[in-house]
Amino acid sequence: MKPELLEVTVMNFFGGSRLITARVRYGGQVILLSFNGRREGKPGHVSVDVEGIPVPVPYPSRYGKAFDETWVRTYVERETQKENP
Repeated sequence: MKPELLEVTVMNFFGGSRLITARVRYGGQVILLSFNGRREGKPGHVSVDVEGIPVPVPYPSRYGKAFDETWVRTYVERETQKENP
């Protein structure tokens, strides 16, 4: 079963940081993904928590030129393609 992206919310904070949350439905459950990164320029360091569990994001620039909603949608799409049927 392929996960379904339900909602993406972008929150900008002081100091140039950004938090983006994504709600994903998978197997009848809704999972919350929380992404942290910077607003301006290239994505730089991006971290993601999946239901509170930190997951590394190596080479975040491969998901887009800027850390924004499109970046998160690309990340979710590419990472869920690896899901086994």
